[in-house]
Amino acid sequence: MKTLRYLLSLSVLTLLVGVLPAQAAGPVKWTARLEPKDIRAGETGMVVLEATVEEPWHIYSQEKHPEGVAAPLPTAVSLLPGKGLTVAGKPLEPAPQRHMDAGFKIEVGYFEKAVAFGIPVRVAARAKGKLTASGKVRFMACQEGTCTRPLADELPFNFTVAAGAARKDRLKPSTTPPSQPDGYEPPAPPAPGGQGNTPGTAGTPGTAGSVTTQQQFDKAKGQGLLSFVLFAFGAGFLALMTPCVFPMIPITVSYFAKQQEEGSRSAF
Repeated sequence: MKTLRYLLSLSVLTLLVGVLPAQAAGPVKWTARLEPKDIRAGETGMVVLEATVEEPWHIYSQEKHPEGVAAPLPTAVSLLPGKGLTVAGKPLEPAPQRHMDAGFKIEVGYFEKAVAFGIPVRVAARAKGKLTASGKVRFMACQEGTCTRPLADELPFNFTVAAGAARKDRLKPSTTPPSQPDGYEPPAPPAPGGQGNTPGTAGTPGTAGSVTTQQQFDKAKGQGLLSFVLFAFGAGFLALMTPCVFPMIPITVSYFAKQQEEGSRSAF
């Protein structure tokens, strides 16, 4: 029995060791730093959390969706509690690319290749010398047909508090996202005609194209009862063209033909 337990424990340990390198070699690499480098005690700065995303993967923006709505996990960045830095504003991000996700049936913002998030911070008034702080990220990476499980990572970084009194022009926290790394792609301009994007598959950005069925439905509903009824009638007529309905057409015709033999009133 002891031998069996030993073998089972060894097997589990081997599996865990095999899993760890795969997790470390994921599709997204994160780094953290504090800007500016010459920050002084009492001044504000920004913790920059930068992601490098392997192609064809992408991560999502920080945009939160309404409760109860199925949606991909938004990226979340935060500063872990410490003595040297305190949060001085809401996390910042650049404008994401956008698409209508057909799997979740909701519009999402996403980033490919590279992106930098920022957390406005303030250095403690009595901070000095070399210090260490840590940022935290929680995210999900997706590509066509698949997504990773929700992932989290802690990102320690070092910084040095410069000597001198706090400068007046650095007391107010920034509300502008940090400078973006090479590879960051800003959102594409709207498609001609303002039709937006067609849905992609779950976890996959869509491409510019025609109006979706849901958009047509909403448009007809907003134009009044007559427009909605005509739209519904047309949709129902198109449903008759499906292969599942074809076998029912001769059955239905023969039924009413038989009724006509018994009398015109019965057929009507």
